[in-house]
Amino acid sequence: MTNAQKWVSAFLVLFILLLVLSKITNRQDNETETASTEDVQQDMAQSAEIDVQNLLGSNRCFTCHGEDLNGTGMGPSLVNVSENWKKASLVSYFQNPKAFLNNPRMLVLKNKYNREMPAQGSMTVEELDAVAEYLLTRK
Repeated sequence: MTNAQKWVSAFLVLFILLLVLSKITNRQDNETETASTEDVQQDMAQSAEIDVQNLLGSNRCFTCHGEDLNGTGMGPSLVNVSENWKKASLVSYFQNPKAFLNNPRMLVLKNKYNREMPAQGSMTVEELDAVAEYLLTRK
């Protein structure tokens, strides 16, 4: 075997080795990307819940409704909200609670707790949607 043939053979072996390593590395990267995508989706779901908790805290909802949202002497329980509300009407209520005072149930709550729900003007519609969705799923 001549020197030229040895060099070509060595080059081919090296090329095949690099190709195999490339395929193995690519497969591992794909598995890592899949795992990373699942992790990101899980983190997003968890952060959405954390954001709602932060929104409830920063807007002082816990003051009247309690840390566990089971109600206090200052405000009603926010458990089983889905029995009385749909998402769109709940968001509207957050934006303008006074518009709902003609509702007999809301009038009873106002008289029972001797206070009105404040409008949540500092929250965006997306934040209000997230809070409404969270409350509607609480049982």
